[in-house]
Amino acid sequence: MADNLGSFQNLSREIANKLVDTGDAVSVAEHLEVFEMLNEDILIKLLENHQGYAIIKNIDKFPGINHDFIANKLIDFGDVWLLANNLDLFEGINYQKVASRIINCGEGEAVIKNLQKFKGLYSILVLKSCLDAAEYKIIFKI
Repeated sequence: MADNLGSFQNLSREIANKLVDTGDAVSVAEHLEVFEMLNEDILIKLLENHQGYAIIKNIDKFPGINHDFIANKLIDFGDVWLLANNLDLFEGINYQKVASRIINCGEGEAVIKNLQKFKGLYSILVLKSCLDAAEYKIIFKI
């Protein structure tokens, strides 16, 4: 079935769960459009299987899941640059907290290079945060 997922429509999240649990996470990620009402469990399983890109590009397939939750899970799983580069696909997130978490995990450059996507952040505050987090190499290009 995993080989032919693209020919199906409106598959349940239970089928997605079973496929991921049996080692077909990549197939599920490549065909998220055929599934309905995907939940947090599947989101986390896909992240565990390094499928963050598929989640971001199909974020609408995870209705009811707060975008802050998704952003924070991406950070937890190390997909910081993926998140920062695609932040414009997220709605209603706390940009200040997301930026702080990214900077605190040593990836301040991801915030600086995508500053325009972090709505309401001031570059001087981001620079100060990077300095406070000892990310001098980013600011001074060391």
